[in-house]
Amino acid sequence: MKRNIRITALLLAALTILPLTACNASLPPENDDVTTADSGSISPDDPSTAQTPETTNAPETTAPPETTPPAAELRLPTKEKPDPSVTRLLSANLIRYSELKENPDQPLHVFDFTQEKYQTQHSKDIVKNHDVSFAWKCTQAQQTVKLPEEKQDLSQYTGLSMWYYVPEEYRGATFILYFNSDDPGNDGWDYYSFKLQPETTGWIYFSAPLTSATKNRNPWGWDHIDKVVLTATGWGQTNDPETTIHLETVTLHTNMAAANTSDLFLGDAVAFSLDGPRAVYDEDIIEISALDDTSVVFEENGTYWLPLSVFAAKHDEKADYTASTRVLNMSYKGKSYTYTGNKNTVTVDGKEEKLDFTVRVNGDSLFVPHTYAMKMFGYSELYTDTMGIVMLSNEKDPFNISEDLDALLNISYATRFTRPSGEEIMADMVDNLGGDVHPRIMLTEDDFTRLKGYAKTDKTFQNWVKTLETQYGTQSSEFKAAPVSYQLPDGVRLLEISRKAKNRIIPWCLLYRLTDEKAYAERVWKEVNALCNFKDWHPDHFLDTAEICYPMAIAYDWLYDYWTVERREKMESATLKMGIMPGLDKYEGRLFMWEDGNWTGVCNGGLSAAALAYANVYPEECSALIGYAIRNVERGMYTYAPDGGYQESLNYWAYGTEFLHIMIASLDSACGTNYGLYDSPGLAASSYFTAYLETEDFGWAFHDDHSDQLPNTHFLSWFAKKTGDPSINRLRRNSIDNKVRSVHFYDLMWYDPQNISDDVQLNLDAYYTEVGSVTMRDTWKNDALFVGLHGGSNAAHHGDLDIGNFVIGGAGYMFLTELGMDNYNIPGYFDSQQRWNYYRKRAEGQNTLVIGDVSYAKEDQSKDAVGTFKRVENNDTSSIAVLDMTSAYAQATDGQRGAMLTDNRTTVIVQDEMHLKTPEIVRWGVHTIGTVTVSEDGRSASIKRGNHILFCEIVSADASLTFSTAKAASYDPNYPKTSGENGGSGFNKLMIITPNKVTDFECAVVFKVIKSGEAAPNLGDIYTWTDIADWKLS
Repeated sequence: MKRNIRITALLLAALTILPLTACNASLPPENDDVTTADSGSISPDDPSTAQTPETTNAPETTAPPETTPPAAELRLPTKEKPDPSVTRLLSANLIRYSELKENPDQPLHVFDFTQEKYQTQHSKDIVKNHDVSFAWKCTQAQQTVKLPEEKQDLSQYTGLSMWYYVPEEYRGATFILYFNSDDPGNDGWDYYSFKLQPETTGWIYFSAPLTSATKNRNPWGWDHIDKVVLTATGWGQTNDPETTIHLETVTLHTNMAAANTSDLFLGDAVAFSLDGPRAVYDEDIIEISALDDTSVVFEENGTYWLPLSVFAAKHDEKADYTASTRVLNMSYKGKSYTYTGNKNTVTVDGKEEKLDFTVRVNGDSLFVPHTYAMKMFGYSELYTDTMGIVMLSNEKDPFNISEDLDALLNISYATRFTRPSGEEIMADMVDNLGGDVHPRIMLTEDDFTRLKGYAKTDKTFQNWVKTLETQYGTQSSEFKAAPVSYQLPDGVRLLEISRKAKNRIIPWCLLYRLTDEKAYAERVWKEVNALCNFKDWHPDHFLDTAEICYPMAIAYDWLYDYWTVERREKMESATLKMGIMPGLDKYEGRLFMWEDGNWTGVCNGGLSAAALAYANVYPEECSALIGYAIRNVERGMYTYAPDGGYQESLNYWAYGTEFLHIMIASLDSACGTNYGLYDSPGLAASSYFTAYLETEDFGWAFHDDHSDQLPNTHFLSWFAKKTGDPSINRLRRNSIDNKVRSVHFYDLMWYDPQNISDDVQLNLDAYYTEVGSVTMRDTWKNDALFVGLHGGSNAAHHGDLDIGNFVIGGAGYMFLTELGMDNYNIPGYFDSQQRWNYYRKRAEGQNTLVIGDVSYAKEDQSKDAVGTFKRVENNDTSSIAVLDMTSAYAQATDGQRGAMLTDNRTTVIVQDEMHLKTPEIVRWGVHTIGTVTVSEDGRSASIKRGNHILFCEIVSADASLTFSTAKAASYDPNYPKTSGENGGSGFNKLMIITPNKVTDFECAVVFKVIKSGEAAPNLGDIYTWTDIADWKLS
């Protein structure tokens, strides 16, 4: 990213000064390690059964009264809509950083270390926004700000920011900012910390949500912060003794987006997103229209149509626009301009001039071509990308999507997400529903009327209802089973119980709405009543809580008119006490916050459903809860960008996305909008992710995934509804018709018989850039030949040491497979060091290479390596992907693995070209649950599954390379099997091991699926050694 266009802070809300005094304080003891988010630790989270428990000594929340007022009219303000016929000032849509900074009624400074009363050294030479900066010779002393007792509650704040300056001569300097929050019941120091490790010099802007702070020991909570300390010594910091860092105000924010570590400042540029309602212009965020969200940028035949309102608001605070006549008046560089919608003229200083286009009206606003906007407002360059960002600037190629994804996501979020407050969301719900109307969570009364119609007339829908009744009907074992009881089956988590309750309550709620059989409603009550009687919903592992909040919201909302007041009150009280209040404790820092990734989808999704369902009885709490949730969920949206891939795994995609769909669908149904969340880059495209990474009987189980089960795709029909793509429904329908997956209640909820195609109309190959995976196939039929090659980051959340990993499936079988996740409860499984001692997480437990030392105590790939694809291309009959593996191996000077699907997409070649610094033993290995047979000469092998065989043949000039086979296990004979570890159990391994140390490893293996009993093919006739650099599509 070029430096003129930079990411800094755009402050979106006024802040409050906290009066502060200074004092001296000693540091926490140095054996209290400060860990940071970039320390390499891996946070456990699990779509099935696993998560290291979170512990906290935060005070318990006072329980609410056991009874609450009966549900009545929704007690929320009605939002007034502006009159579209009146003239309005465009500048009303503009939030200016400079105005906020200079407005004395909206002060920004919270912790100002530069003031004289702190007796600090000042600098007038190195400054950013003030006359002086705090010049801190940071290795000589810490700097402390002590808060008076009446000002120690910081829980109303959501984000932290500061400017600091690192001189070039002190490049690499680090320091820690910590918020002390001592729990008097504990020995030692308890605190939240941020460790700053800048990679650049000069003025640097730091911004982060408070929820991202590292929790050290057991801090009391953000409502008990007695002092704030800066330190640059201890905890492994090795700063130059003369290091001096300059700081300007350390600031807390009440309305910081929880998604990103910084918001936006674009130097002399303006950025939009296709279909986005806002723009970023220099240091401002500008709404395209204050009247509606349909005034968005659009593209036609290579021309991007941009809103004049944004340019007018930026350049003329007196500009006005009359919506009824579609007339915009503005001044620019001393001239007055009048534009009228649907006309091809502009009036300049009273004279009408011809335009070579017609001013377009989209929604409520006027739009002009990007070429005109560039010429008119002085821009020379147009930047666009696959995420839909459109930017005008004076720099050529200001961003690279692979290098600057975080910055581009900041732009995308700022231009797509409207980021309403909780009060605004609740007001929108009143406007959309017309009052306190149930049902409103995911489905409305109109939706249930439509579904009841299908139950009478649509044969497929009728059959699916019967299938659901077989699973959950009045004669089913589930219906007759005892309600759930409070227990932690693994001693750590309530999650199994939460899921059992969810998977019972929602089908019964749906069956009641479809059939009107009271037996279903009464069975729902038995389950709900059991949950209400739990002592808690286990907030220490908050996935458990969130997964209960969801069915409690559905049961309350969908069956609202069925319940008696007494039953409603019990549900309301329990959900407040065990769901809503612990959720607020999480957001406000009194309980340890969840990590990014799938947790943000699950936790925010479950809490949002509860907030929207129970808003009628707890307006204050639910308003706060949904306001936090819609900002915090942004922290997990980046995982889908830029192209719909999901780094954690297929099953984690399914888990997090299911609950994200719950949140978005509930906002749509309750409020009539999802505030731009669905438009997050990659989210809609992720609906194809599972399709591209699976065949009939398996999913590609990379990272911590399940090797023995397909991911859930039961909510794909919701994506089909949102995108209007009938191929998505066809993919889901095929998996049901072929009995690969069973009918789910989501299939009924999102059923649309008109939105389904006869065949799947998708490309055969996919490349997921952030995940670092390429997939190829020969067909979308059930017996597809499938190939996957993986690079990506070894440091990815839930990642393995797996650069170069590949899988092959065909004829309905998985031949070369992944081992997937191990037991989450074995010691150190999520530790940044010990994790790499376990077979399933090591390179030797993947389908890749191991070079040199095989000691289990040493990483067999670099844990920080990133495998990048040098080439990805395809045509109708072949496909090629070439992966650079050099960074994975310290011994390598250059290394690459290529995968080619050739011979009319019937044959697979996987070829390695590794060049080493010194001679080493190289081990090639793949895993399978099939039966492995090696030929007498060792140059070919077969892997049998069912009535098909994957035939494998070595192609290499090195005649010493031969296949061998064994049960899957470590190459290290001293590998210690840990109690509870799965390791390679149940898998076989096909290997090629160099008999001697080599400096060059050049080996190709050719694969072809054949039927049992067929003669072994001569794969040498199909492929002879060809350097990867010379590979060509056939």
